[in-house]
Amino acid sequence: MTDNATRGLCNISGASRTAIAVIVLAALCALAYSNTFGAAFHYDDNHQILDNPHIRDISNLPHFFTDSSLSSYRPDRSHYRPMTLASYAVSYALGGYDVAGWHALNLAVHILNSLLVFVLAGMVMSRVGHRDGFAARLFAAALFALHPVQTHAVTYISGRASLFAVFFCLLSLICFIRHRDGAERGWAASSAVLFLFGLFSKEIALNALALYAVYDLVYTLPGLKSRADGRGWMRAGAVYAVMLTAAGLYFALRGHAEGGARMPVWEYGMLSYWLSEAGAFLMYARLLLFPVNQNADYSIPAVTSPTAAPVAGLALAAFMLWGIYRLRRARPELALFGLWFLAGFVVESVIVPITDIAVEYRLYLPMAGGACFVAVAGWSLINAPAVRRAAAVSVLLLFGLLTYNRNAVWATPYDLWADVARKSPHNARAHVNFATALLDAGRYQEAVDEFSRALAMEPDDERAYKAHNNLGTCYLAMGRPDMAGAEFAEAVRLKPACAECRMNLGKVYYREGRYGEAARELAEAVRLGPGFAEARYMLAMSLRGLGRRAEALREMEAAVEAAPAGFETTYNLAVLYAENGMFGEAVARAGEALGLAADEGQRGLASALMEKLEARRGR
Repeated sequence: MTDNATRGLCNISGASRTAIAVIVLAALCALAYSNTFGAAFHYDDNHQILDNPHIRDISNLPHFFTDSSLSSYRPDRSHYRPMTLASYAVSYALGGYDVAGWHALNLAVHILNSLLVFVLAGMVMSRVGHRDGFAARLFAAALFALHPVQTHAVTYISGRASLFAVFFCLLSLICFIRHRDGAERGWAASSAVLFLFGLFSKEIALNALALYAVYDLVYTLPGLKSRADGRGWMRAGAVYAVMLTAAGLYFALRGHAEGGARMPVWEYGMLSYWLSEAGAFLMYARLLLFPVNQNADYSIPAVTSPTAAPVAGLALAAFMLWGIYRLRRARPELALFGLWFLAGFVVESVIVPITDIAVEYRLYLPMAGGACFVAVAGWSLINAPAVRRAAAVSVLLLFGLLTYNRNAVWATPYDLWADVARKSPHNARAHVNFATALLDAGRYQEAVDEFSRALAMEPDDERAYKAHNNLGTCYLAMGRPDMAGAEFAEAVRLKPACAECRMNLGKVYYREGRYGEAARELAEAVRLGPGFAEARYMLAMSLRGLGRRAEALREMEAAVEAAPAGFETTYNLAVLYAENGMFGEAVARAGEALGLAADEGQRGLASALMEKLEARRGR
């Protein structure tokens, strides 16, 4: 057989194996995540997706890169993640808020990331002669794909930011390795562009710099040490200049989009945060090997001194580094995978402080290195092929079942927060969110009990205003406006800048006929949230009650412009047009209200108004 024919067969074999990997990984993920396509939107999904009007207009895509406030309807929760925001706009354009389509995209990116882990494992192993490690690579990618801790990034729709960031990180690392392997020009530039796309998805993409350094430390540096001239060092370092330029461009664009550079805020103090993260690392390592008792909100308290947990976490990290150092010559691929696992935590656990000490989606990137380490090490330790296959199938079956079971928790906000409140009984935020789910389900007395429990735990917590605001909503639904008003007033006292709290207090005043007080609170709500359509509507009604009809009309028009108008808004806009002597506009709006009527009562109101208006216009 000729050399060309042999190479052709090898290429076909390689392509076939990649095709097998794609099919296997896609099938495994589809099975494990088959129960997620109806899972609800949760938590940050509300302000980033459901209540964010900016993602509903696909023409906003270029503006996502220049204005970070478009990432949320709440300015205090905005992020500069234009690539992720663009994906939200695309998802909405394709299927609105049909949750199945949103989950399908998340799952598709997760499958692609699993395939990239398969490819990277092969590239790393081939450097030490493991050219036939197909089974070990596939097992590593499947571990990454099926590990139940990944559900926080995959099933939680806002976890898409991590999925996209890791996708571009892994692609960038592939290009970086090709560049280091001496491939033709362009791979370093491609790596930098993909790195930039990762940063546009989420800040954790900065971890890519650590991954480049890990690869060079294990594979590039030993070769450079043997060279007498310095040109190799200069060429090796030049690629980092390119990457740092890309990072500089990102921070410049981010600063412009945010109206100025923002420095990290160490909420707990720098040393306290690092100690707390060291304790969380111990839990992350446990989750990697024993993914049980998962929690969507661990609510680990910050520590200020080296207690048992952070000391144990630091000792574990030191032990892992010692083991990696011992492996560096005999098993460099394992050393690289081990360092990859550690490097994946650098950004959010060391450099950029996050309010939550521990969150499962932070394991998404480290899990890629951890899965490769466990899979390749395990494959080497077990010599009998039959035992290896049986062990691999057993682990994957167990993880797949755990993932499927864990996904059920994300089905509804009630399921999710009931699970968190049960596992973290002293977590006030869990009880607030569980109570909110009960409120949304119309179980008002149970919600009151949960809100009260949360306030008893942390009466001075910065989020206590939410509990008081929602308690007021419960009391209002239960027909107790006096108690509702007291709770809304307390919420406003705790957080004067809460537009929703002020609107709710204004609504209570309006119902009691206290139009002046209602108008005052509602005007402040509108000032705080100019696009708050409901607040504008209630302000218009309060101004009408005060006889200030021209002002009321302007606010009602603004309410209609801010959000699609329903029957009530359209009907009252018609009434205000009539009261301001604009009978042509009033008739047109009354006709629209008739078309929006949902029952005979509304149709009767709209018809009567139209008849009255036609009669007055005809005089």
